[in-house]
Amino acid sequence: MADNWLERRMDDYRAGRLAATRHKQAKPAPPTASQAAPLAGSRIFIKCHSLTASPAATALLRLLASAGCKVAFTDTDASAGNRLAQATGTQCHPVDIADEVALKRSLEIIARRWGGIDFTISPEDSRE
Repeated sequence: MADNWLERRMDDYRAGRLAATRHKQAKPAPPTASQAAPLAGSRIFIKCHSLTASPAATALLRLLASAGCKVAFTDTDASAGNRLAQATGTQCHPVDIADEVALKRSLEIIARRWGGIDFTISPEDSRE
């Protein structure tokens, strides 16, 4: 009996009378500033080729800044980076991350001003 039922179901499926069911996966809710609150006071450096061109990296910057973190970031577009820095109370370092000497100099400046860096984040390590 079961074999006949399975065969009929497979015939229905092949004939297009039975559609495959797809389960939608619920997307996780984006994190909130209150969830990032344990990071308050942390000194964070976001190393990104063009942070202003990446919506995910910009959202991360805004989230960390609103949670009370000190945030500095790199961006190849100095004017857009400086506008974002002024709007969020962060620091922009207009450096191309491929230039290791300039990147190291920026890290040293930030570490000297803040007394160190707690976290370095590279959003480009995990592609969107």
